[in-house]
Amino acid sequence: PVTINAIPWPSVRALKDWSVVADGVTPLLVELPEGDYSLELRNELFATVTRPLTVRSGQPAAVSVTLPGADVEKILNDVLGPAQ
Repeated sequence: PVTINAIPWPSVRALKDWSVVADGVTPLLVELPEGDYSLELRNELFATVTRPLTVRSGQPAAVSVTLPGADVEKILNDVLGPAQ
């Protein structure tokens, strides 16, 4: 399985040879066959990020991304409230 996690919760498309082979919203767990992929992570409020991904048979893979311009501390405060 491939675990894809990103802040602030973008939509994800896994592309192989320019075809979409998986999509969803992070956090995302997908099964992809062995091979090389391109991941597109999009959130309308931030810049789109593209990352390469190589999947090897029998090996888990993980991708973790913070989109450029995302203020992680502010996002956590908005979701969880200020730290006590």
